[in-house]
Amino acid sequence: MNAVKYPTVFRIAFFTACLCPMTMAAEQPLALVDKSGVNITANPVSCDGTNLTIIRESDKKTFTIPLARLDDSSQAKVKTWMTKGGGLREDLEIVVETNKNRRTTGREDFDDKRVNLEPVVTIRNPDTRISSRKAKATVLFLGRPVSDNTAFLVFKKSVFDLPELAPLGSTVFEIGKISSAYDTRGYAKFGARYAGYVVLIHDESGEKLYDAESIPTALAPKFGLKFLALDQGQTYNRDLH
Repeated sequence: MNAVKYPTVFRIAFFTACLCPMTMAAEQPLALVDKSGVNITANPVSCDGTNLTIIRESDKKTFTIPLARLDDSSQAKVKTWMTKGGGLREDLEIVVETNKNRRTTGREDFDDKRVNLEPVVTIRNPDTRISSRKAKATVLFLGRPVSDNTAFLVFKKSVFDLPELAPLGSTVFEIGKISSAYDTRGYAKFGARYAGYVVLIHDESGEKLYDAESIPTALAPKFGLKFLALDQGQTYNRDLH
């Protein structure tokens, strides 16, 4: 493939289809100037402190340039953009260990069954160069009432502050013990079976979803931020109403 021609100082250093993390461009383009006086208006996409990936406003071409090629004023604009969260990684690796067990207290009816979980959620930044965005992590563990297997019961809901994670960094959240009895017998039905979990990574206001993971896998894509409105201990229908 032939290289695209740009002004010398903004010539492509390398294409970033494989290197650029899944981040959103700035809402407003930046007017940037290189040290030889060449101007370009572009949306920054990511910056690792050495190289800046941009989308040129005039033709929507994406390319990467050394940050040091920009003049001091332009470098300051990029650093301000980064300080406000620009270019930080938003898609993360989410690992949930339910730690299911069958322990009981010995006080239950011998026919009762139990949900026993001690979940741990690990969130990792898989990027080798870009830090992740500070965010909120909302975690829900769900059950299906034995009397209505289309409904959802929120066994537990936890909300955590997710710190900025360095490249390849991680953080662990312990959810605490979840224990609940249920019975599926026709004449004594009560309680709920364990059905799965949802982990949402979102902004402080709860208006933007950065990443999500769920079991069943269709839950997060289907309902997304709607899970934020659910309350622990409450039961909701199939549409989360």
